[in-house]
Amino acid sequence: MPLIQIEQDSPQVIEVARARIAAMAGELRKINTRGDRTAQLDKVRETASLTGYLSALVQHGLLSGDAFTDLIAEKSAAALDADKAADCA
Repeated sequence: MPLIQIEQDSPQVIEVARARIAAMAGELRKINTRGDRTAQLDKVRETASLTGYLSALVQHGLLSGDAFTDLIAEKSAAALDADKAADCA
């Protein structure tokens, strides 16, 4: 089986991950405006899905542990901002 060389932490992978974080934040903002009983569960699903995506990038060697930590911090900040926006509305 031939070896495939992979660039870890490539700008393209980081860019796609950040786009997914932005999409998650947008979904959280929509969920926050719903105010129904399943909203909290949907918020957990959105954030867990993104964490799983980032974890898979690490597992496949596309993302380093340091980049993962940075992106998880960005994800947490985006989720917090989405919640703050809902509180202000």
